[in-house]
Amino acid sequence: MREMRVLVILILCLVLLGITTDVHAGVNKISVDELFQMSGEPETVIIDVRKNSDWEKSDIMIQGAVRENPWKTEEWFPNYPEDSKYVLYCA
Repeated sequence: MREMRVLVILILCLVLLGITTDVHAGVNKISVDELFQMSGEPETVIIDVRKNSDWEKSDIMIQGAVRENPWKTEEWFPNYPEDSKYVLYCA
């Protein structure tokens, strides 16, 4: 199960960063309203995976989101609980 979550995160990072792939299984898009509702749930982890240049230029951050490097998921993903819902976003 954990390996599937890592795969989903990797696919989502690639998609969000504009790298196309034909593998989108398990990756769901959500609306801003859905994100707002989910943000109050303790099992939801919101991860900002914007490129450094996009992150540094932005003055808009989602409250409660954590900043992670999208290219180093193998380093930071194990630090999160297995039973969480993950929302990744970028510019």
